[in-house]
Amino acid sequence: APSLYKGKAAFLKDGKFHINRSQRERASAFVRALKPYPREIQVADGNDVEFGSTELTFSLAVPHGPTDELGYVVMTRVAYGEEAFVHTSDVLGSPLKAHLSFLLDADPTLLYVDGPMTHMPEAYSEEETKKSVANLIRIVRKTRVRTVLVDHHALRDRNWRGWTGPLLAAAEEHEVRILTAAEYIGQETGPLEANRDRLYGFGSAPPGRSD
Repeated sequence: APSLYKGKAAFLKDGKFHINRSQRERASAFVRALKPYPREIQVADGNDVEFGSTELTFSLAVPHGPTDELGYVVMTRVAYGEEAFVHTSDVLGSPLKAHLSFLLDADPTLLYVDGPMTHMPEAYSEEETKKSVANLIRIVRKTRVRTVLVDHHALRDRNWRGWTGPLLAAAEEHEVRILTAAEYIGQETGPLEANRDRLYGFGSAPPGRSD
């Protein structure tokens, strides 16, 4: 709910530039609903802000996946002292050099990744999966990362662990943990989206959803 932002600083993806039509329409509606609540709204794209000893760094707008067909997103780095948490947003597993460049520069200690998107092979090729895995391996080898959390698109594939072999090997070599968000907090992984057919009947959507 927009009221969660009451009295806070809100950093939003630029709603005018590096954005497709669908994103622009949603951004406009969201900002209208949000506007009464935060003390300020700033464009996130390329922004760098400090709050006391905490530093927020946002990437420039990068493609939402292997191409810009789906629009653009912004990745986020939150740093405090020697620790740096980086969230890849919705880049579908960082298949591009533009994604990798920011992630290497961000030098995370904790990295939260949203892909690769292997559950839709018709939209995300095997080659793109290989690029994403190769880029994640490079991050494991070239940054201070100690833990990689795999989530979102990746866990929509029931067999998501199938692509992790090379990544796990590199992670073991560099003493990096590869976990789901649930595992990180000591819980069992429960990928509901990957098991939609089992939970709601084959081919059907959850109640109230038509997609």
